[in-house]
Parts: sequence; C-alpha cells; structure tokens
Amino acid sequence: MATQQARGREALRPLPIHMELLNELAAPTVAAATAFQQRLFENMTACQKEWYGFIQSRWIENLAMPKRLSRCQSPMDVQQVYADYWRRTLEQYSGEFQHLGEIAQGEGHLDQDAPANDCEKRNASSARPDSYAQH
Repeated sequence: MATQQARGREALRPLPIHMELLNELAAPTVAAATAFQQRLFENMTACQKEWYGFIQSRWIENLAMPKRLSRCQSPMDVQQVYADYWRRTLEQYSGEFQHLGEIAQGEGHLDQDAPANDCEKRNASSARPDSYAQH
C-alpha cells in the first residue's frame, strides 16, 4: 500500500519548468508584440491629434459661415457663399480622410513631432474663414 501511495504522488508531481528556457523562447515574440503595440499606439495618437486639429479648423469655418451670409446683398451672393462653403468642406474632408489613412498606415510621419508639424502646416496653408471673398 505504501508503494501505491508513493507512485500516486510521483504521478501527480508537475514537470520541472525551466524559466530561463521559456524566457529565451518567448523573448522574440514579446519583443515583436511590444514593438507592434508601440507603433499602433503612436499611429492612433497621431490620427487623433490630426483629427482634432482638423475638427478645430472646421469648427472655426462653420462658425464664420453666418458672418459671411450676413454680408450677402443678393440671392446670387448667398448661392456663391454656400457653393464655396460646400466645395471647401468636401475638399477638406476628402483630403483629411486620405491623410488619416496615410497616418494609420505609418506613412504620415517619421517621428513624434511630425504629426503636429504636419497639422500646423496644413492649417496654415488652408484658407481660413476670413479669407473668403467679402460679400
């Protein structure tokens, strides 16, 4: 009976775990996963910064729209203001979605400062609401 209990204990004993070997085997996988997650986080952060900057500039243009309409003196002026507004809106959103796609694929920036600089350049180059023709 004692020998059966001893055999039962030996059968239940766990296999020895070699932590050093497991660490060596898992190190490349962990490094690759860490690099992937870091790049994903950087891309998501860059996309969010770009999107918020874009929305801010669009918000300014949207708020300037009533002021441009108030300067209109004829129905043709109103039509021109609306046409300009919608043309610019569609162009800007189209360009922004394309730019966000480039950032998401990792093509939009090379370092941490590029998303902010790119956003600033795009905002500076795009015409602000006050640059519309005075009606």
